[in-house]
Amino acid sequence: MRYSSLVALIFLFSLRTIANPSLLDSARIAYDEGRYKRAVTLYRSLINDGYSNAELYYNLGNAYAKEGRIGLSILNFEKALWLKPGLEEAQFNLDIQNAKIKDEFEEIPSFGISEFNMWLYENVSAGFWLWMSLFLIVISSVWLVVRKQSGKGFRWIEILPIVPILLFLFMHKQTIRSIESVKEGVVLAESINVFSAPNQNGKLLLTLHEGTKVSIKREEEGYLEITTPNGIVGWLSEEKLGIIQIKE
Repeated sequence: MRYSSLVALIFLFSLRTIANPSLLDSARIAYDEGRYKRAVTLYRSLINDGYSNAELYYNLGNAYAKEGRIGLSILNFEKALWLKPGLEEAQFNLDIQNAKIKDEFEEIPSFGISEFNMWLYENVSAGFWLWMSLFLIVISSVWLVVRKQSGKGFRWIEILPIVPILLFLFMHKQTIRSIESVKEGVVLAESINVFSAPNQNGKLLLTLHEGTKVSIKREEEGYLEITTPNGIVGWLSEEKLGIIQIKE
């Protein structure tokens, strides 16, 4: 696992994005010395104080992994990837932890609006579409100014860039919507029962184990309606599930 070889480089970036480098340095030292519980305490202190970036959650995930806490390590690697989808180190270590999960599901392939939204979220940033639209606006404006100064008349074909500009702006909005619509969680308890109703009087559907990732549909009276990777819908106690998405 590439924890120790990467944590120093990650911290160089973190020092520029978090306002308490001394506390970060203390956490790094604790981690390097094998005092993982102390490192976890320091990282969580920073998060509780309102500091948040992908590298911070990545390092917290590493510390939890060293403690053997699969659920919490997976949760924090997922948080890091939610903030920065291209963080390869987090994905690498997440894959290692996912291999330790007891639950195995055969995912049901599906295609639709929600899957398209997820694809957008995972592969293309909202900023990309916005910058593409701005780029076309600038290029089109320069082109029109040059033609006007050269004395050439207006041609209707010159308004064609409006089409891709509108398309890029639409994709920008759609990507933001996809991010806002996604809500997922990771099982933190060693095991948790999933029921057919938002209480323990419902039919027992299955038991999930630590580290399993589920989609969250809604909340009701302390229970969350979730969907497992293989499409089973049920209810479990919200206190035993860590939410991936971070409220910024």
